[in-house]
Order: sequence, then structure tokens, then C-alpha cells
Amino acid sequence: MKSGPENLNVLIIGAGITGERHAKAQHALGSKLAIYDTNPTRLTQIAQKFGAEMAENLPSAIAQSNLVYVCTP
Repeated sequence: MKSGPENLNVLIIGAGITGERHAKAQHALGSKLAIYDTNPTRLTQIAQKFGAEMAENLPSAIAQSNLVYVCTP
């Protein structure tokens, strides 16, 4: 099994500027993305922009991820 970024399940917590930058980078690498944010409008914008899943249950999303970025203040 290959271990490249395209095989990673990546969760980004926070859809602000920093979260968006991480989403852009991981999307470019081909990672499977999930994004969590308490602002539903921003969550929808970033998820659609990068083809990411919108995580609704944070503990479940963390459990399913190989890599988690915490991009919150």
C-alpha cells in the first residue's frame, strides 16, 4: 500500500483563512478532505471550493482522520 498524501483522510477544524490555506494545499496533494466549522456559511463555502466533506460530528470526524489540522483561534 502506498503512503502518499492521496491516501490520507484529512480533517481541517476551522474554515477561516488558515483553514482555507491548509485545505488548498491538501486538495492539491489529492488528500480526501473533511472540514468542520461552527459557521455553516463559511463551512459550506470552503467545502464546496475544495470538494470536501462537511463534518457535522467532530469526534466521529477525528476518529476517521489520519491527519487533523486545528486552525482555530
